[in-house]
Amino acid sequence: MTDALNAEWGGNYRTHKNKVESLLDMYAPTGFKDKLLSARLSDGTAFFNDPNAWKFLSAMALQLDPITTLVSGSGDQAGAVSDEIAKIEKFMGSNRKDYNKDAAMQARLLKLYEAREKLSAKGS
Repeated sequence: MTDALNAEWGGNYRTHKNKVESLLDMYAPTGFKDKLLSARLSDGTAFFNDPNAWKFLSAMALQLDPITTLVSGSGDQAGAVSDEIAKIEKFMGSNRKDYNKDAAMQARLLKLYEAREKLSAKGS
């Protein structure tokens, strides 16, 4: 299971695992994480040995906190997001034609804007 998820997630199994555990630590009621970790599916398989369980919980963690996938480290996330937005906006202002051709950079900027919005809502 770990190898399959690592291959699917581009070698980022540990990152996704940490996101899932953080999700449970932050949002699950007391004792729920332990119950979930020891839960069994109807066929007797441990819940956390099912790749679909990991994919589902990782997707939930991403929805609740997309910033962790945009910026590395656990430091000043808002500052890191703002810095990268400023860098891309500066590039856009001085190299508009190149920016317009770079779909990946445009998508990245949109994700950063969304992250900034969620961070500001979190701080409210």
